[in-house]
Amino acid sequence: MATQACLNNIQKKTPPKYCGDPYCGAIQVDINEYCQHTGIGGDVPVPQNPESGKCWCCCSCMAWGTPIETSKGNYRLIETIVTGDTVLSTGGKMDAWVPREVTGVGGIAPGVPIDICYTAKFLLADGAERTMVSTADHLYLIPGCKLSPVQDLRPGDKVVQADGKEAVVTLVAFGQFSGGVRNFAMGDYDPKEHPDDPYKGHLMNTFGLVTADLALQMAFYQNEFGDDLLARKGEDIPHIGTPGFFAKYDTAAYEAFVADPQQWPKGFKPAAKSLINIPASALRYFTDEQAHDIAEHEVAQNPSNSEAMADFKYLKKLMRGFYPNYYYIADWARSEPNAWFFNDLDQSYIVVSGGLMRLSTMNIPGLSMVFCHMLAQAGGKTCTGDADYWGAALWFREIWYDDLFFEMFDKARPEVEATFALVSPDHAKEDPNNICARPSLECRLTAIKNGGTFSGVPQCAVPPPDFTVMGATAPTLTDVRVTFSAKTLVATAVDPEHYKIAGGKVTKAEIDATETVVTLTVNGLQAATHYTVRVQGVLSARGQTIAKDHNTAQFVTL
Repeated sequence: MATQACLNNIQKKTPPKYCGDPYCGAIQVDINEYCQHTGIGGDVPVPQNPESGKCWCCCSCMAWGTPIETSKGNYRLIETIVTGDTVLSTGGKMDAWVPREVTGVGGIAPGVPIDICYTAKFLLADGAERTMVSTADHLYLIPGCKLSPVQDLRPGDKVVQADGKEAVVTLVAFGQFSGGVRNFAMGDYDPKEHPDDPYKGHLMNTFGLVTADLALQMAFYQNEFGDDLLARKGEDIPHIGTPGFFAKYDTAAYEAFVADPQQWPKGFKPAAKSLINIPASALRYFTDEQAHDIAEHEVAQNPSNSEAMADFKYLKKLMRGFYPNYYYIADWARSEPNAWFFNDLDQSYIVVSGGLMRLSTMNIPGLSMVFCHMLAQAGGKTCTGDADYWGAALWFREIWYDDLFFEMFDKARPEVEATFALVSPDHAKEDPNNICARPSLECRLTAIKNGGTFSGVPQCAVPPPDFTVMGATAPTLTDVRVTFSAKTLVATAVDPEHYKIAGGKVTKAEIDATETVVTLTVNGLQAATHYTVRVQGVLSARGQTIAKDHNTAQFVTL
């Protein structure tokens, strides 16, 4: 019932408690009705509120249309099997196939897309090919009497056929599926019942391959048998579709499958590469350097974990209710953690990458703050600090009404802060020449905090006026005073090489107490003559360069 990914996701919830198989199993039909209603996958925790306290359950299963051997040589489609029917079963030793009664079923009917399911293709020993669709947790028997969920199978791996021979995995791909899923249990799993063959009675012939029933699936994820029976325990397996996956495996069959709709099982649509060509003019939540830093900390993201997609779908529904004039797009395959706003042909788009949604630091509160930032930019607050402040002050207050604001704000800001902390110090600093686009991340956090109290956009997020040369005078033939529009960075202002005067040689530069006026010592000036001083390399105290068209001043000697 509960995939390992779902159990892992539960650990991020409040409270981080799985309700347990007896409780979840008793209400699995209704849970699956909810999963069908919302279109969520098996990795997404489903909240429960029993008298024993708040906890979570999950969904999972095998695709409709999958043949199951019910008696020797006879197969029935999995969706037609009900409680009380008999199915041929075996154990890990596969010494015999015997009928066993089905004691419980679970699944989701066709029609509603499930965000993440898996298609696996196998080359049988006789050269025939098998294609299977299932949720991530469906277990295959592999050589050595071990079990492996389909999400851990990779090209070249081997699985056991019902006749005892071995089949080779040619590809495993994940994507959206709307064809319905189902599984069943053949009695309770008791590891003590057959200590020398712990799977006995819980393995079945699934279209010629040996897979586990629902009871064994539940036990597998509840750690009810030893690690020696688990395939790849602790092994670092590159996730499907990631750079590590392409680097390690022969992915020719995978790439051909993803690119050819004729190969896709009915109702299955593999996850595509990046969907959106983001225009260069798009406003973005992070700079490219910041997004790269964050991605470096999350190299092991699992694109097949559907909980983040469920969070996005919820927020999409929420945002559409308040702000229906925008297209909200999840670019799931894009690994760069970022969000963008742009307008094209009078249509406004807010795009959120899968890399951002899947961040371990981000959940619904933090993602909703990102959405509100992008909505503020769409609403005219195009400077980053402005969007942080007004996104929190206006949009966030609107979507999380009344006392919900307190609860969600108190969760959102720490999530954003934890994400900002993944950026290197060099890239977390402000760009003094473009405060509008890039205030420091510390300043952005202050802007969000101020938005919670209507304290105003912090000064650190307000772009300063251009740094310019205001003018120059020559009180003597050897002194020229240059005035700047703001305090200078002294080390740059006192370098005589940063000042050029045609017809004169600058030998010394001294700054006054205000740090805005520099007196130059110049040789070679003539009386009653017009000169131009050109300044290059002097920075403001904040680090701004001199505005391109305001770096010269004219003066006349006495």
